[in-house]
Amino acid sequence: MAGSKGQDDESDEDDRQPLHARLRTTTKGKDGPGKQRPWSSVTSTKKNTGRHGEEKSDRQISVILSDTDVLDCPICFEPLRLQVFQCKNGHIACASCCTKMANKCSNCSLQIGFVRCRAIEKVVESVTISCPNAYYGCKETMLYSKKLDHENACIYVPCSCPHPACDYVGLPPVLYTHFVGNHSDYSMLFDFDSPIPISSLDKSHNQIFLLERNECIIFVLNNTTNSLGSLVNVVRMGRASEKRRSSYRLISRDGESTIKLDSVADNMPRWSPCGLVKKFLLVPNEFIGSSGRFKLEVIIRRPRVLV
Repeated sequence: MAGSKGQDDESDEDDRQPLHARLRTTTKGKDGPGKQRPWSSVTSTKKNTGRHGEEKSDRQISVILSDTDVLDCPICFEPLRLQVFQCKNGHIACASCCTKMANKCSNCSLQIGFVRCRAIEKVVESVTISCPNAYYGCKETMLYSKKLDHENACIYVPCSCPHPACDYVGLPPVLYTHFVGNHSDYSMLFDFDSPIPISSLDKSHNQIFLLERNECIIFVLNNTTNSLGSLVNVVRMGRASEKRRSSYRLISRDGESTIKLDSVADNMPRWSPCGLVKKFLLVPNEFIGSSGRFKLEVIIRRPRVLV
């Protein structure tokens, strides 16, 4: 179809453009700030060198990226960092992907991983960006190649509300206040290291929200079912890089037998009901009454750095 072919041709033409053709710059001059388009903005620092090699004052330019993926590896989609390689046709890939692809370009099947792309390396090592969590208080700037390292360690990573009908996002202490103010009817208060008796848990009840009253931390007791029974575990709403972790114990009894699980709660900054069950207590159907309910005791311990 003509329309489809035109779009493909335009896309191929964009892919063949060199990097500088896909960058736009704006500078402040006599006429004020340059006209910016709604593209991603980064800053590049350039050192000016005098005639005899002495360094003069740094000069910064504001760069607008019309393609926000131009500084990411086209294979793994992570920010490019040294070393970056190219094949003879100019396709690029990070060093890790070159190894995974057995030094065979994914676009044209030519060899890749032996010739460095110095131009791209120079760009990614000179571009600085603000932290994606600037809205939540982070004032850090970093090289684009260090973006993932910073994001994994940033203390301003927001958390999403675990209530399935809520889309609120905020820092953990603010999220706790939000949850108490808006979803208290769906939660239980508890103290660390003290048993939390859940006398009647319905196997169809997917979550119970547990709010620690002193350190203001939200935990979620997850309950999913399969043909064998109920799968139960505990997660904590918090940034994944948090070094302090909470261990917990789950105990279920049927009057004659007792089963238990000792584990450590995973930290989850973004709530998602999918993929929660990694380590869990299986409460077999024999423990679940005809009403579909069973008894559970939960003990969540105070967070500490685990070794």
